[in-house]
Amino acid sequence: MIVKIAKARTIPSTVQTITYEVNGSTTQLEWEPITDANLSHYQIRHAIETSSAIWSDATTAVAKVSRPANSVSVPARAGTYMIKAYSKGGKPSANWASVVVPAADLNGGYSQTLTRAEQTAFSGNKIGLTVASNKIYTTGGNTALINRYDFSNYIETHDNAVKLANVRIDAAVDRKDLTDGTVDTLPNLFDDLPTGFIYDENSGFDYVHVKNHHNDCNLIFEVSTTDDNPASSPTWSAYKPFRAGQFSGRAFRFSVYFRSSSTGFSPEVSTLTAYVEY
Repeated sequence: MIVKIAKARTIPSTVQTITYEVNGSTTQLEWEPITDANLSHYQIRHAIETSSAIWSDATTAVAKVSRPANSVSVPARAGTYMIKAYSKGGKPSANWASVVVPAADLNGGYSQTLTRAEQTAFSGNKIGLTVASNKIYTTGGNTALINRYDFSNYIETHDNAVKLANVRIDAAVDRKDLTDGTVDTLPNLFDDLPTGFIYDENSGFDYVHVKNHHNDCNLIFEVSTTDDNPASSPTWSAYKPFRAGQFSGRAFRFSVYFRSSSTGFSPEVSTLTAYVEY
């Protein structure tokens, strides 16, 4: 295999601090902007863990916040928010800054919290997905856009009435390597790797290409609602993407798309839990 080494592209500085403020159903994230001339934008990822969260095992909360902005509003969710800066050449900063939003800081006071957990066998409808060792991931690490899991059942309100509810899905995610580290699966140009492996002709490799820094795996959550009796030929709304938000309905059903931009790699999920709270 011939591997071509392209000239280095400068990576941006790491964001040093990020803070949060919860306002009702939204969380305002704000960070200290970096001043690098080659800064293009920031990306923000979210993990349900409140300790030891890493970039690669998170999902994308905001794909792109263009400079010179240094704040963004996101749906209120507990967990860890992480931020990286990206250069105009598409290269990320060497590390991320993070902030933990504890569940106690979110507006609670719900009289009902209804949940639906999918795990172990993942018995719902699956397209392009494999279940092994109680985890679900894309078959063969393919990059098709149709890789989807449908929850095995819906959530219905406790009194069978239409409610305005706060809805979210929590996912326990890892980035799965299905290549066994085979070098032949890598691109011919180091600059084409998903992240990292930047080579400087004077100092050599100045950024280690490690799993923790990838952002090539993601989950897309979708929700569909009905005001009808879900057990009696209901009319369901079209599925719509969401991260967390308010939806009205008597019953709520859920799908999750597994996305990867790198062949041989997949989000690997051990638990998916849908919440309907009102």
